[in-house]
Amino acid sequence: MLGKLCKPIYFTDTKAKAVFLPNGPKPQFLIDTPNFKALVVGLETGGQIPAHPGEAAMYYFLEGAGFDNPVLRQPICVFYPDESCH
Repeated sequence: MLGKLCKPIYFTDTKAKAVFLPNGPKPQFLIDTPNFKALVVGLETGGQIPAHPGEAAMYYFLEGAGFDNPVLRQPICVFYPDESCH
């Protein structure tokens, strides 16, 4: 049983999974289970995801700049603790 639980899931070219729409984000779920969610979100220039409370979350910014990372020059990972506003 343990071997089945320890098999990794790989996602190649994650950036290509992002959907960019002028009327707002359209999240693309990579994993969606009751205990864990992983998704890709593409934002057009000026787009945003409204701040919201929620479970712990990790955001991995591939490129661009914005509120959380005004001068993004390379990919960066941002972690928000449980129950924080993100």
